[in-house]
Amino acid sequence: MKSATFYQVLDGMQLGTLEFQLSPRRAFFGQLHLTLGVNGPTANGAGNITYNLLSQSALIQNLDGVFELSNISRYQLMGMPFEGTIRVTAKEIRWRQDKGCLVADGLVTTDALSAGIRRMTGENAALAGPIFCDKEKLALTLSGR
Repeated sequence: MKSATFYQVLDGMQLGTLEFQLSPRRAFFGQLHLTLGVNGPTANGAGNITYNLLSQSALIQNLDGVFELSNISRYQLMGMPFEGTIRVTAKEIRWRQDKGCLVADGLVTTDALSAGIRRMTGENAALAGPIFCDKEKLALTLSGR
């Protein structure tokens, strides 16, 4: 595994340590395959990404990542700082340049609205929903209470 630490990615947020492994054997057959992992104060996760140069298609597999929203200091949500987390898990996402989204099997969960709602009502506002293909577009629908 190779690793690199990124400190000023996304408006000065410390993303953390990014570990990656490139498969030279697959490159011989026209595929760029990366096994990625990130570990830090803003993001934690892992997954596999394969890009096929011939078909111009991408495949993301076994993605599981959490993003800490409180590290976003430049923007606000409804006039308040971001709080909470977003978690993305995906068994498989397939995309092709000429056809768009082909397969999407994943889930997004977040408690981004919970802190603000809890201050006003005492209730949480967790949201969750699937990642899917809507015709050729990658889409997600979040719902909760």
